[in-house]
Amino acid sequence: MKVKITKNENVKKFSNIFKNIGHLQELFKINFTKDGLTGQAMDSAHVCLFELCMKKDWFCEYDVDEPISIGVASVLFCKMVECLNEGQEIVLHMDKNSDRLSMDLVGEKGLNKYFEVPLIDIDLEEVEVPDTEYQADIELKSNIFQELVDQFELFNDALNIKCDDEHIDMTSNGEQGKMSIKIDADDIIEYAIEENLKISLTFSLPYLHKMCMFKKLATSVSLHLSNDSPMKLQYKLGDNDEEDENYLRFFLASKVEDD
Repeated sequence: MKVKITKNENVKKFSNIFKNIGHLQELFKINFTKDGLTGQAMDSAHVCLFELCMKKDWFCEYDVDEPISIGVASVLFCKMVECLNEGQEIVLHMDKNSDRLSMDLVGEKGLNKYFEVPLIDIDLEEVEVPDTEYQADIELKSNIFQELVDQFELFNDALNIKCDDEHIDMTSNGEQGKMSIKIDADDIIEYAIEENLKISLTFSLPYLHKMCMFKKLATSVSLHLSNDSPMKLQYKLGDNDEEDENYLRFFLASKVEDD
């Protein structure tokens, strides 16, 4: 098995993902199939599901003869990508039946570096996420959403989101004070909601904060909401005009609101 990332933009995205995944889960599972790379991890409280998908065309070189599933410690993967220099390429490779994954950081700039990390047996049953038609779809600039989440977190650890035909209301209300905003449809990139529907959901701000650590992956982030389903928060990993084939996404369960 050998895969290579040479496009500078994709190298940065791959590095960003694996620098931050450790904030969600200590261990994660990666699958290399003939179609591409997928990954999944669930936090210990089973509140947040992380999913990664990179089709083989996302890579400069993708040579996988048979499906391989491996478990890796997040901290070790993070240490490797922290050693990446500007202008270097990332090469992942592994011999058949090997118990180690190799990563090479190579290029014309900086010293070439070669790493090996042991694989870990992970007793993780992958979650099949059904295709869902969400009741509301919101697309915001990722840096703006990250800034709002940081500000809301100053007042409470929960964010209430209410949507209707005209507005999106977000509120964080705690003992230290309250912050709220009202967003008109004209102030966001895209907004669609079922006609005459009202949505009210509350989510953990610490989890949203961790999701916003990936904001550099894309200029925008999409939120998909339904009253009876977890939130889907997604970053596109391809160009803006591509289909949603390459993505990093999260599914976050809502909090039970007090009466």
